Amino acid sequence: MKRLSNLTLFIIGILLVLPIFASENAEKSIEKEQVKKYETLDDALNSGNPVMCLFITSKGCHCTMGKVKAAVALFDTMTVPDDVIYIEVNIDKYRNISRKYKIIALPTVFLFDKNGNELSRLQSWEINKQGIDAKLTKLSEPVKEKK
Repeated sequence: MKRLSNLTLFIIGILLVLPIFASENAEKSIEKEQVKKYETLDDALNSGNPVMCLFITSKGCHCTMGKVKAAVALFDTMTVPDDVIYIEVNIDKYRNISRKYKIIALPTVFLFDKNGNELSRLQSWEINKQGIDAKLTKLSEPVKEKK
């Protein structure tokens, strides 16, 4: 019996491992499909839940696009609390929104309370995992009623 070459063994190993990765990706895509999608920021703000909105662009200089890609990748890896709605808005499609919220840098993250009022914003240079986690913790805490 001939010995299998290293390349053949490598290919067989990959073929055995690929179905495992495919099933993990399928589970993640099913989870994302179960999240309710909102067509516009106004729909999300009128839902009665807190909203975290990432304003992005598909056009821009190399520096801006690098920051946008990094922010999108960061949010793809983060776990957002169930009661908080996460939405991305491309300002190239909705120019009036950038004027309405006075967005001066991209990407920008806005946090809105359940009534649609702006609580805080993070400009492109302020977006990091620790800062967003701290803001999300405050956002998802129940509001204490005054006696």
